[in-house]
Amino acid sequence: MGGAASILGKNPIAIDALVLESVYPDISSAIYNRIEMRMGFLAKMLTPLFLLYIKYILGINVSELSPVKAITKLLYPVLILSGTEDAHTTKEETQRLFNAASEPKKIDMFIGAKHVDLLNYDQTKYSKVVVEFFKVNLKH
Repeated sequence: MGGAASILGKNPIAIDALVLESVYPDISSAIYNRIEMRMGFLAKMLTPLFLLYIKYILGINVSELSPVKAITKLLYPVLILSGTEDAHTTKEETQRLFNAASEPKKIDMFIGAKHVDLLNYDQTKYSKVVVEFFKVNLKH
């Protein structure tokens, strides 16, 4: 949830570039995926209930919990990373997030990775991709 939190705030953080790892596109998708993983078909019925809970009990407007909307407003380069077998945030959802981002942007999928720490999953690839992204995009 750190990646989503880094772009959902009302005041943008002052950075030169950002790496987002396994970030959901919107809270509805995040809730649905997590319920479906545990309860299957019940996700279609339970997701709307959780969304109501967020809105009425917690007082949070679910439309504010949408990284896919927030990413359109970022003014710095973004690298989006995810695993191809991530059931928490699917490949299609990761692609949706990437498509919404402004240039410059880059996406990299870790083949076989689930919703895990991608650095520990493949240190060599992670280091190569992230270091190259920062070399290109960090202000000197």
